[in-house]
Amino acid sequence: MLRRLWRDRAGAVLLETALVMPALMLAIIGTIDFTMAMARQVYAKQLAMAGAQMAVAGGLAPVSDAQIQAQLASDSGWDASSFAIVKWTECNGDGVKLAQGPCPNDTDSRADFVQVTATTTYTPIFGGQIYSRMGLTRPKGVATGRMQ
Repeated sequence: MLRRLWRDRAGAVLLETALVMPALMLAIIGTIDFTMAMARQVYAKQLAMAGAQMAVAGGLAPVSDAQIQAQLASDSGWDASSFAIVKWTECNGDGVKLAQGPCPNDTDSRADFVQVTATTTYTPIFGGQIYSRMGLTRPKGVATGRMQ
């Protein structure tokens, strides 16, 4: 009787499925979760680029920081405080950031810059430390534009 039961293969497929299915589902859910986190980070970068483009496109009629933040908040559904805007001036391309305004010497070549940072939070399905180590729990996008 025991020998016959040992050779019986009637429930083998069901048992194998029961053993493999949890690992397979975990892998599928993990892949979806990771993809959602990466998509959120890409979206933050796109919003930052859009904000920098708005600031640069202002030209002679500059767009205020508050207008940029309000527009990005309206477009994304995020809070306006998710967007930080920093503006500075560089003289002669030396890389030294000065407060926006004229250069010390009138003969210096001047370039104004704007940097928009979009930051949000992402709560992973599994809440793992791997996401925080990779910076995916605080997705952030940064874009810099040069205004001439």
